[in-house]
Amino acid sequence: MKIKRFLQACLVAALGLGLPLAINSSVAFASGNNCLWNGSSSANFSTAANWTNCGGTTPGDGDNLIFDNTSIPGSGAVLNDDLTTSPSPTFATITFQGSGGTGYTLDITSGGTLLLTGGITDTTSQYIGGAIIDAPIQLVASNVAFSVANHLTLTPGGSDTFSTNFQTATFSGGGTISSALQFSGGGVLNFNMGSGTFNLVAASPSYTGPVNVNSGQLSLSSSSSPYPDMLSGASLVTVASGATLSFDDSSASAGTIAEPFNIAGDGSSSCTVNSVACGALFNDVDTGSGNSNLTFAGAITLANNTEVASASSTDNIVLSSSSSLSGNFTIESMLGGLIIDSSSNTSKSVNGTYVAGSTTPVGSGAVGATAGAPKTPDTGLALLTTHPLETLAISTVAAFTILVVAHRLKTVKY
Repeated sequence: MKIKRFLQACLVAALGLGLPLAINSSVAFASGNNCLWNGSSSANFSTAANWTNCGGTTPGDGDNLIFDNTSIPGSGAVLNDDLTTSPSPTFATITFQGSGGTGYTLDITSGGTLLLTGGITDTTSQYIGGAIIDAPIQLVASNVAFSVANHLTLTPGGSDTFSTNFQTATFSGGGTISSALQFSGGGVLNFNMGSGTFNLVAASPSYTGPVNVNSGQLSLSSSSSPYPDMLSGASLVTVASGATLSFDDSSASAGTIAEPFNIAGDGSSSCTVNSVACGALFNDVDTGSGNSNLTFAGAITLANNTEVASASSTDNIVLSSSSSLSGNFTIESMLGGLIIDSSSNTSKSVNGTYVAGSTTPVGSGAVGATAGAPKTPDTGLALLTTHPLETLAISTVAAFTILVVAHRLKTVKY
């Protein structure tokens, strides 16, 4: 009798583990429909006639949304994503495509949060204002990619959030992405913009993960004075060789950046000022009157010989006395002043030894190694959320096996 009760308990546990996970998984979908917008009826996503190849209905969980400029009713079109009510569908990807015509401006508005397991891709060859998504975004899967060939604007003038949800988001494509979404959560932000620029105009102090500027330009733009630390919560900001992180504000005369940096190289080849490379760090905090200081107060590691620059020869990059500078490499300012450890003079020099345009050795010893993020422990439970149908199948087989064993044990005489 005790054996029978034990096996019954195992049966309930097996089914209880597999069935809810298979039914309620929100991060894994079967291959969805490629829903192409035709706009034949209205501007509403909730009208089935507006979609082609969508299974005769409106887009749902796991579907891909496709917008071609040949089906957009002229520049300035505004579409209404009225599907983002509770429960909001989780889309796989959003694609903007097309090469004909004179381009378009497409504004997608939403009354709720846009949930994505995949990313957003723009492959258009012509545009006027590009695509606009006026909605908060939340990632519900890891390694989500945003690839933009021309122009994508996220929530213009808004104060909504881009929740990484402790996932990885990668931005690339060589175009321009302008975002007023405030990054939040942990995870990882990768900027691989190539010849393009990601322009962030919303301070994101609640984002706590690493920021990796691997190529192209990440521009942190503000209109506040003093200039705000827009990524103040980031655990580490890495600017690789061939990439530029610029700090832009036309109304501020000063600003302080506190997060730690790992920097290298001479900046993005597509970013120059007065025919001089912007460098790995570019101070564009300038009211137009000069002498605009951008102070770095966090730990800075030089991962290679590094160049920095300012918007004019009268602006400064200051490595304050509270900033620890390490790495057996050199740092130089290609334009503007570089002040290290609170220079006691006013000549924008490194305590009288720095000469603009020449390299100045700083630091000593080997470059400090940067600890990587801890790996997720292998608990053996990854299958539960990433492959719910397989989980259900395995649980069902296990439950059936338990039933067979229980039946056989009933017939055994002791």
